[in-house]
Amino acid sequence: MKLQLMIAAVVISLSVPATVHAGMTAAEFNADKERIEAEFAAARRKCNAFGGNALDVCLAEARGDQRVAIAELEERRSPSSRARYKLHIAKVEAAFEIATEECDERINGAKDECLADARSTFAREKASARSDLNPDRRAGGRADSWRHYRTGMQGSNGAGSQ
Repeated sequence: MKLQLMIAAVVISLSVPATVHAGMTAAEFNADKERIEAEFAAARRKCNAFGGNALDVCLAEARGDQRVAIAELEERRSPSSRARYKLHIAKVEAAFEIATEECDERINGAKDECLADARSTFAREKASARSDLNPDRRAGGRADSWRHYRTGMQGSNGAGSQ
């Protein structure tokens, strides 16, 4: 439960919306991308001070920050529901990678439970991202659409009607 709250907090903190700059020039995009790469390199250098699992956690955080920053940059360059989905997925995957590295510190049953919590939270957040991408799927819209499609087809050609 504590891990789920931690993952949710990380996802929420990473989901602070970026300011939208539609029509970003290629020079601005490249400059921001270079800045992100420089920040990642600095974070990796900072991680070298750690050892063992702390190094792994630090590197996971640095990679996650980089992926989220790049996804935010892409979303600012061309805002769309697909870009917001990719940003949400980047945040979820970053939180999952950090959580799994933190679970490695635990032993035996506690580690297994921690990993199971991380996986379930990851699956739930990923499903949430998918439902945000396609709102019809939230309340079973896809299954309902398919049922209506089949029903409509049976009525139009007479097959299946008695």
